[in-house]
Amino acid sequence: MSAGTPGRRAGTGGRLLLLGCSILLALAAGEIAARRLGVDPHPALHYRFHPRYGWTIDPALPDLDNLQPSGFRTPPPDPAAGSRTGPRVLLLGDSFTVAVELPWRRSFAGIMAADLDGRGGALASLAAGGWGTAQEYLALLAEGLAWKPDVVVLQVFPFNDVCNNGVAMAWTCSWQDHLRPYFVAGAGGLEPTWLHPLRGRARAASRLFGLLDRLAWARRLGPLGDTRADFVRRTREFTRRNGRRIGLEHEGQLYSLLPAASQPPAVRQAWEITEALFGAVHAELAGRGIPLIAVVIPFSKTFAPEWPAYRRHRPPAMEPDHATRRSEAAFARLGVPVVSVRRRIEASGLVASELFNRRNRHLSAAGHRWTARWILDELEGATAAR
Repeated sequence: MSAGTPGRRAGTGGRLLLLGCSILLALAAGEIAARRLGVDPHPALHYRFHPRYGWTIDPALPDLDNLQPSGFRTPPPDPAAGSRTGPRVLLLGDSFTVAVELPWRRSFAGIMAADLDGRGGALASLAAGGWGTAQEYLALLAEGLAWKPDVVVLQVFPFNDVCNNGVAMAWTCSWQDHLRPYFVAGAGGLEPTWLHPLRGRARAASRLFGLLDRLAWARRLGPLGDTRADFVRRTREFTRRNGRRIGLEHEGQLYSLLPAASQPPAVRQAWEITEALFGAVHAELAGRGIPLIAVVIPFSKTFAPEWPAYRRHRPPAMEPDHATRRSEAAFARLGVPVVSVRRRIEASGLVASELFNRRNRHLSAAGHRWTARWILDELEGATAAR
């Protein structure tokens, strides 16, 4: 009996080796198939997965023009760049900068691009809907600085940027945070991470893993429904459910309007990371002698006459301008000039409801025109100083 034991062991080892090789071959075949078929790990049709930023815009969308294959509105290398007489301006932002509600030429970015081009300058835009400051910072490092901008404009929408930046608030104001890169405070400053670091690294390396991860995400979110109204309702239920999991009674973005004394720990942490990211962007540019301009956009319902009705049944301590005021103060401490859309509206006597559209609360055509004018005015001072 004992003489036959080594043979049986060898047979078992051979079968295990064959099984292991078969599994590896199947995984390799699945990876090759996933890449060739082009199935994207991002679950939404209008986005495309990106291993560094989480996602970009799908450049194949028919209602978006002037997009490069990367999903950004970044011009290709310009052989005549050295002969340009105007400034090269880089925009970093989220859906307000993308402006999917308007043709590019009517957005504040498109208006600025036309103005700069007429003066021998150029504009590039690195932005995607749903991005937080972490993604904008990563895009600046990976692609923006290589474009050699003269000025960088960082568009901020603090109403949801704060919860987009805080890993402790994941899934309380967005349904795609499993894909989002984050930064956390470490011994040496800000350190990059993911909601689930091991899964984040595996998703970046393997398209097949990304698809399996997408299936796991879909089971957690549940059915999205057949209409946009269904989708909004389901994702709102999802974010509220996750908010309750960490002790928040409402979806996460509302808590950006709470003063510091009323903020739960997760919100306080998200604000600290957000302000640290503002500082990181500024430091990266200041070290290269590149001016930074911040554009802070308020949530439209924080203006009268909508504010009283909006705050009903929501945290009573909310202050309508807390998020914008705190963001602007953070930039002021850094010495960064701020285009405060709220202050400009109030100072100009404009009617806020005419500058935002009701369907998705982004800027209206008039809002984009005014914002472009305000940014271009600030640019004049920044470029004159150079």
